[in-house]
Amino acid sequence: MSITSTRITTKLTVENLRELLGKNGCNVVIGPHALQRLSQSQRKVFNQNELITPLLKDSPSIAGQQENGNYALYFRRKEGFLKIILAEKKDRLEIVTFMHTQSTPIIRETDNGP
Repeated sequence: MSITSTRITTKLTVENLRELLGKNGCNVVIGPHALQRLSQSQRKVFNQNELITPLLKDSPSIAGQQENGNYALYFRRKEGFLKIILAEKKDRLEIVTFMHTQSTPIIRETDNGP
C-alpha cells in the first residue's frame, strides 16, 4: 500500500480553476469531514457560504493539484490564508476540508497541466 502526498505538483491558473468549476456545473458541496472539527456553535458562525462563495467569486492567490489528485486553493484573508481542499467527484466538486494558514506553499511543478 502506498500513500500519496498532499504536496502540490501542478499549479493551476485562474482559467484552469474556472474550467474545473464549469465542467462540474458549479456544483460544489461540502463533504462530511469538512465541518467535523467544528463545534456546533462554530458551525452556526462559519456556514457553508463561507466556503463556497470564495470558490465561485474570488480568485485564489495560489491553486494547484496535489499528488493525491485533490485540489488545494489558497485565498488571501485579513490574517493569512483560507486553504480549501477540493475533490473532483463524478458530477460535483466536494470540499474535503479547509483550514486557516499563515502562508502558502512553494510549488515545484512536476507536470505542465491539470
